Amino acid sequence: MYFAADDVQVSESPSTDNAIEFTLRADQNEVGDPIRLYAKCDSDYQATDCTVEPSGATADKWELNADQGAEAPTEGWADPGASIDLGTVTTSERYFWVRASAADTESIGTDTDVVLNLEGVGEDVS
Repeated sequence: MYFAADDVQVSESPSTDNAIEFTLRADQNEVGDPIRLYAKCDSDYQATDCTVEPSGATADKWELNADQGAEAPTEGWADPGASIDLGTVTTSERYFWVRASAADTESIGTDTDVVLNLEGVGEDVS
């Protein structure tokens, strides 16, 4: 999984060196600006039936959107904590969006609990 803005790989759990980050005001029930990400396979491979799903104690604060457009979508967001289908991922970028929210009922602090799981069935196409 990569950040679309700079083609840098998102860190894999448990590392948080290059994690997806949102700075949100819980007291204002803030929703973060969407971040565009993409998935792609190594050369000579593809993955079918790909899904992305947030997991962790606060996964219900994360929303995903399968829109591949360059502009942040205003509609079509999956329910909080729900997965999205990406279909087949090849060596070309398969874009999607993520955003997080905060609620005034939660404690202030850094939440490193959520992981975005990308799953699919890989196959050699060489």
